[in-house]
Amino acid sequence: MGARAAPPASSVNPPAPRTFGLIAWLAAAFVALPIAGLLWRAPWTRAGAILGSAEVRSALAVSIVVSLGATLLVLLLGLPMGWMLAR
Repeated sequence: MGARAAPPASSVNPPAPRTFGLIAWLAAAFVALPIAGLLWRAPWTRAGAILGSAEVRSALAVSIVVSLGATLLVLLLGLPMGWMLAR
């Protein structure tokens, strides 16, 4: 016989409630506003001198070493575990 007609698009994917949109905007503001405040108050005229200081280089080195260590740990432990769980 004949094929059934598809249901209207509005019944397939109903729109999300406005509450979800409000929560999403609040979450975005919760992240974006502090970053904007830091960028606004940053001493841009002295940025080169500050970024070239020994303290900043040391902090950057620590950050790189720790992030590489965490990546290595995830590869060594997480990859075999993921493979085991997928089997």
